[in-house]
Amino acid sequence: MTPTEIKQLQDELATIKGSKFFRLWQKYCSLRNRLFKNSSRRPSSSTYDYYHKNTFWNDHPLVCEYLNELATDNKSVDWMHFLYQHYFRRQTNQKMLSVVCGNGWQDRELDKIFNFRQIVGYDISPSLIKEAKTHAPSRKFHYYLADLNRDSLHQKNFDLAINLAGLHHIANMDHAVSQVYQSLKTNGIFANFDYIGPQRNQYSDDDLRYMNQMQHNFPEKLVGRQLILRPSLEIMLQEDPSEAVGSENIIPTLKKYFQIKYLRYLNGGMLYQVLYNHIQNFDPRRQSHQRLLLKNLALEKKLTAQGKIKPFFAFVVCVKK
Repeated sequence: MTPTEIKQLQDELATIKGSKFFRLWQKYCSLRNRLFKNSSRRPSSSTYDYYHKNTFWNDHPLVCEYLNELATDNKSVDWMHFLYQHYFRRQTNQKMLSVVCGNGWQDRELDKIFNFRQIVGYDISPSLIKEAKTHAPSRKFHYYLADLNRDSLHQKNFDLAINLAGLHHIANMDHAVSQVYQSLKTNGIFANFDYIGPQRNQYSDDDLRYMNQMQHNFPEKLVGRQLILRPSLEIMLQEDPSEAVGSENIIPTLKKYFQIKYLRYLNGGMLYQVLYNHIQNFDPRRQSHQRLLLKNLALEKKLTAQGKIKPFFAFVVCVKK
């Protein structure tokens, strides 16, 4: 996309500001709030299904390559291999802490690369802890129930702590990060790959303009034409009260306790939401789908670099001070 085309897009987006689009959005949210007001379905963060309910933008190889290049400067090297190559390649017998471990899939993948001596994971969800234990390939994997908003982590002397899309579910960020800090050895590493966008996904008017304009860069059959709106806070509290509750606090709190050694922003300010629950419609084998994705990934990257849109994700490697 040429600079002239980008300027035309920006001019077109600007015309939406203050228009009936946002009045329609307010009316829609009001009606939706009323619809769900008497709903009795109020799952907590301990029961919400993160693995099977939705599809996300990184469920496609081209988006994974995009994220890899942003994180590691190499589309063929993901953050896990980068972490090993740059910080642990000559080290053995390591002990890893998995923060908000979920079902432990990332721990199993990391162990294939690092071959840890011991892996300890914590999560608030009994069902996910049970699943992590069920799929643990050896006795060196240990999983425990814990609420990192308030609980202490009693095991210490970890060489590495990992947060993969977990901390944005934490409200008491200071407590959680301080617990990770205390659990690490001196010079221990805390690696984070997480959502850092607007808390509870309360996107700005500018965010919404860019998202909805980006949606029209794709055929309707691939991404639909439903307006992308701010989620209702009431509905978010009903469906998952922890979703993105602490996202904007992650990096400031990491800087408080740790020395940031490596920080890369991973964009997502437009396409994360546009491709949400639609990415499965893009066939990796179809060149037309590949071209569409690559063109719009390049556009998002350009607009993020220009400061027009904010990144929603980050890869951060910290060292204990």
